[in-house]
Amino acid sequence: MKKYVVPFILLVLISGFTVEKPWIELMLIGNSSCSSELNPGNPFEGKPGPYGVRNLFDNNPATAWVEGVKGYGSGEYFFLDMGYTLPKKLAIRNGYQKSESVFKKNSRVKSAKITPFVAFHISGEVTEIGKGYKAKQAGNGSVVALRDAMGIQEVALPFDIKAFFKERVSLTAEFRNVYRERINEVMKYEPDIIIPFYLHYLLKFEIVDVYPGSSFDDTCISDFKTNDMVTDPVSSDEIIKKIYQVKEGENILFDTDIRSEMLLVDLVNLKEYKETVQGVKMAISLMDTSPDNEWAQVDFMFSAPGARVEEYPVLYHVRSARRIREDIIGETGGMYGFLEKDGKIWLETDKGTVDLDKIKKSLDEKE
Repeated sequence: MKKYVVPFILLVLISGFTVEKPWIELMLIGNSSCSSELNPGNPFEGKPGPYGVRNLFDNNPATAWVEGVKGYGSGEYFFLDMGYTLPKKLAIRNGYQKSESVFKKNSRVKSAKITPFVAFHISGEVTEIGKGYKAKQAGNGSVVALRDAMGIQEVALPFDIKAFFKERVSLTAEFRNVYRERINEVMKYEPDIIIPFYLHYLLKFEIVDVYPGSSFDDTCISDFKTNDMVTDPVSSDEIIKKIYQVKEGENILFDTDIRSEMLLVDLVNLKEYKETVQGVKMAISLMDTSPDNEWAQVDFMFSAPGARVEEYPVLYHVRSARRIREDIIGETGGMYGFLEKDGKIWLETDKGTVDLDKIKKSLDEKE
């Protein structure tokens, strides 16, 4: 029988058969986890090891993640939770950069495979040290090369971010199906829960090849940073559940059925806030939301000692997190919230009602 095994495998590979990528279960401590680390501590006792993965994110070249297996650590990896975003590029301090001598003595990463994952945290799946995630690889990982040099080096993320975001939609539907019983169980025992699970994106960084150290085969990375973050837009498969204000006068957020705390209005980054003159204070207030949660009216308010509060309303399209310009809405004079009539959502103003379907169509045409 053995002589038929190899031909059968070759026949399967030639026929184009591909193995379905599995769902995996991960425990993240903070925002990361790793396959191994040198001299690991005991997180259950609150005693982290000196070379743990957390060192990657402290912006300190005198600390490092050091893999903990025999040899150069080929195949060892760490996962990083990116939340709802992905970076366009990474900034990495390769090796152990405590000093030039320590850098040369320890091994450095020559090449690494970077792979994106879609991950979901089901409400309640937590321990005293971290959160559990169900994750699945999206697309294929790609190998990147790192220089054998001290200092920070930038590496472009080696995959199509927009294509990854599109694949997320189908993987969300797949996750709902695969883990339907667990999700229903959460909703059964927590009937008031708004979001039974949360969407996150993970990056897996896996060592492929190394520059050998002069004294040690331990492979090290001092720091791992992300920048130029790209947020996955809220697509038509998501249901907007809630729009709310964090504190009076400050930022406005919204939740969908798979994400929470998505930013709709950021007070300090508003043009009006930046242009406010000394002595004038600006605040914002969520005045009304449409019945379908697709729209929000936000009032901008300005106050100064001895003067009355001045305010004016602004319309936001929640799904795209876009502020609607006055010239798109037309002359209104004032906004009085939303009205549902004849199966449509309207904006009430002192100049009459505004058809929000037409506003949305105008936005789509400008995409």
